[in-house]
Amino acid sequence: MSVEHMKNSILLSLTFVALFSAGCAGDSSIAAKSGSRPQLPKTPPVATGTLQVFSEWDRLSNSSDSVWIRHTDYSIYDADGNLVRQVKNHNMGPDSRPVALDLPAGKYVVKARKQGSGWVSVPVILAPGNTSDIYLDDSSRPEPMPNHTVQVIK
Repeated sequence: MSVEHMKNSILLSLTFVALFSAGCAGDSSIAAKSGSRPQLPKTPPVATGTLQVFSEWDRLSNSSDSVWIRHTDYSIYDADGNLVRQVKNHNMGPDSRPVALDLPAGKYVVKARKQGSGWVSVPVILAPGNTSDIYLDDSSRPEPMPNHTVQVIK
């Protein structure tokens, strides 16, 4: 093999290695992106409704002889009877309004105390964008507002 032929072979080999290496390295911004987490498709937002349970009144007092009332706590179950949530049904301080709770639209059962009757189970259907008001406390009831479903349990 001649020296000239060896030079050409070496030059050809080096050219091949250089081209191959450049193709593997590629654009560094692409390499950085390929190492990041894959983008998952965004899930659509869940349609929700609001639940407000006017459960039995509970009288509370503090050491300064102040007395206020609040609604008693209750539980929410799904249609299969599984516990979804236990609700502390009062705001801090003397605000006597029950908690307004956003939940995925669907069918539920509320187990709460009814004024003077003890524990009751109330089936509830929460519609998307609607508020379901359940009255168990024998209080005066406001006029139904738009997008509100009212259940009065006697």
